[in-house]
Amino acid sequence: MEKIFEGAISCKALLEAGTRNCIKLYIDKKKNTKDTRYLVSLAKNKSCEVIFCTREQINDMATGKTHGGILLLAEEKVIPQLTDIKAHGFLCYIDGVEDPYNLGSISRTLYASGCDAMILPKRDWSFAEQTILKASAGAYEKLPIYFVDSDEELVDYCEKVAKQTGGSVTLTEDVAAGTKDADIIYTDVWVSMGEPDEVWTERIHDLTPYKVTKHVMENAGEKAIFLHCLPAFHDLKTKIGKEMGERFNLTDMEVTDEVFESPQSKVFDEAENRMHTIKAVIVATLGEPEK
Repeated sequence: MEKIFEGAISCKALLEAGTRNCIKLYIDKKKNTKDTRYLVSLAKNKSCEVIFCTREQINDMATGKTHGGILLLAEEKVIPQLTDIKAHGFLCYIDGVEDPYNLGSISRTLYASGCDAMILPKRDWSFAEQTILKASAGAYEKLPIYFVDSDEELVDYCEKVAKQTGGSVTLTEDVAAGTKDADIIYTDVWVSMGEPDEVWTERIHDLTPYKVTKHVMENAGEKAIFLHCLPAFHDLKTKIGKEMGERFNLTDMEVTDEVFESPQSKVFDEAENRMHTIKAVIVATLGEPEK
């Protein structure tokens, strides 16, 4: 199926990646910039027809208003199964994403971080391809992406890779076994803000046995560190923390304050690293100024 993509960044990514058939490039005939000249050159090298139009003609074909006078007619993205491809390196599995803007942002961050491939649960994202591509500043097209049908398929693939590389994959619900001699203990919030009380109650009941405590850290390796993407419910000193404490009669959730404030905790170093990643994304997506 063919569809129209809009904007210089999205069209540039599609043409540069060469992962799908690009059919026609439409450009406002009054637009003669470094970007448009580069796009025309790319299109010709890809045997993609270049058509110069009036802005009115482009407006009629576009679905949005931020196209900047540039459109590209191309085929839909075909995402292969992970099991059909021999993917190795830095692979990142992304689960639970529902918002196409979030998927675009994740794609952009992974691409800027040097990720070799993103793995997704199988679903049809074609309805939101334009949104994802724009939100990712084109990274969604350049980053290799694979589908898996189930968690079992993903685990099976990882176990096969581990055998080839000398590594191992262990799945366990036993906290002591899972954290024994670990180098890194990583957790996250149990519930997102805005979730109904019944979800909080269920998650607190199910996940309390997995709270990161001093005992968990002592069970890990001697130099083990604690990581968390933040924000964390570790005390009652914040407005939200106090509200959650009063509502559920708790002083902490996924991690105790003792661990969070300990020398083993590197959560703010992690946050600083994320800041540098964001700066890298900005640099990678701004491009060079027109001359």
